[in-house]
Amino acid sequence: MRVSDPHSRPAADCLADLEARLAGLTTSEAEERLAAHGPNRLPEAKSRGPLLRFLAQFNNVLIQVLLAAAVVTAFLNHWIDTGVILAVVLANAVIGFVQEGKAETAMAAIRGMLAPRAAVLRDGQRQSVDGASLVPGDIVLLEAGDKVPADLRLIEARGLAAQEAILTGESVAVEKTPDPVAAAAPLGDRRSMLWSGTLVTQGTARGLVAATGSSTEIGRIGGLLAGVEQLTTPLVAQMDHFARWLSFLILLASALLLAWGHFVGHEPFPDLFMTVVAIAVSAIPRPAGGDDDHAGHRRAGHGPAQCHRAPPARNRGDWLGLGHLHRQDRHPDPQRDGGGDGRNRRGGLSGLG
Repeated sequence: MRVSDPHSRPAADCLADLEARLAGLTTSEAEERLAAHGPNRLPEAKSRGPLLRFLAQFNNVLIQVLLAAAVVTAFLNHWIDTGVILAVVLANAVIGFVQEGKAETAMAAIRGMLAPRAAVLRDGQRQSVDGASLVPGDIVLLEAGDKVPADLRLIEARGLAAQEAILTGESVAVEKTPDPVAAAAPLGDRRSMLWSGTLVTQGTARGLVAATGSSTEIGRIGGLLAGVEQLTTPLVAQMDHFARWLSFLILLASALLLAWGHFVGHEPFPDLFMTVVAIAVSAIPRPAGGDDDHAGHRRAGHGPAQCHRAPPARNRGDWLGLGHLHRQDRHPDPQRDGGGDGRNRRGGLSGLG
């Protein structure tokens, strides 16, 4: 039981299509329609569980390199290095997890825009009912300060204006009238309608429920957001492809550098390993679009919330390199550093990072 283009048709025709009356539905009719149409709620968006959202923070080459470095340093009994690396990895995961959770909460906040209670006419009497129990054909009574509980076709209006910024972006309240408008009128010009989630700023009104739940305009927007596919531009795809190959080459060069320094240069493996890890992590490129750095922001009521996964920090390799140098400064090794004459036999290799 639906009514098409209610904004362009007389209120009497809309009442006839929905088999409704000015005195309102009966309780039994409302129950039957509630069973047929479902509650007046927006569908809950599907979201990943906390465990999957947390594990997703480790799906990155930089983080995986750091985890591998932590394992190796643990085998070498360099527990301070292991602790520093794991602290960096865990800090990235916690920050990404928390901010992604905030963004998903903001996207779900649109479900709280519907009015929790509504004044309706049922059995010929004014009643206050749960907003979720509204059905098409109900007669809703509104006054200034009320939140519109469903999409309504106006039947009566006295000095009525509504704030519709959440749908149209218009900051000024829109005057409303029961008179029909053109069928092709845009959403913001349909003055014979009140939209679910908007706010009555002045006047009083009596309206016919034309749509509830996901059939409302705000529910349709929520459905479009839930069905959005994550697309990537050709340029970003090429950059990601290039970054993967570059990361592979950097890891290969780092492995060769480690082998050369240890077997040919006879450098101590633990210190050489930390230096190579610092170089590799600093050189591996971040994911394309990483400058957004986790934009989970709340724009419910003004536009869709956006959520981007935070890439690992650009300077994590520098942190490891600086920590490695700091440890060398505190614990100089005359034999390793060229017999105490202040020269480093590695030619400054440990200073890279």
